Amino acid sequence: MTETPPLMRTPWCDSFLGKKVDMNLAGQRGWQAPVLSRNFPLSLKAKNGSSILIKKFEPSFQCGSHAIYFWIIMGLEEHGRIESLEYLPVQSFENGNVTHKHMELFPTDEELFGEEIDRVLC
Repeated sequence: MTETPPLMRTPWCDSFLGKKVDMNLAGQRGWQAPVLSRNFPLSLKAKNGSSILIKKFEPSFQCGSHAIYFWIIMGLEEHGRIESLEYLPVQSFENGNVTHKHMELFPTDEELFGEEIDRVLC
């Protein structure tokens, strides 16, 4: 089994933390995300308990030892502020569904993130 890599903190990942998400917009159109150069899905969790899953959308190509994927955020139902980032092992995905528990949890830095997201991030 592949080991979970350390969190690669990027402006894109950090942009979700502590922010309010327009879940209605995301739920209607899907939420297209940039390419992540890690072969691990990423999950976001809102403070109100809503789960936001960045799901494998389309495999692209190999780059070094990491697969490059496009991800899409799914399962958005309510408004809420993001409180955590979680990496999931690739094996957790079967037919687009999470089948294993999350591997790691990364808490929000409330001092750094507090702005609202009011548009789809591309």
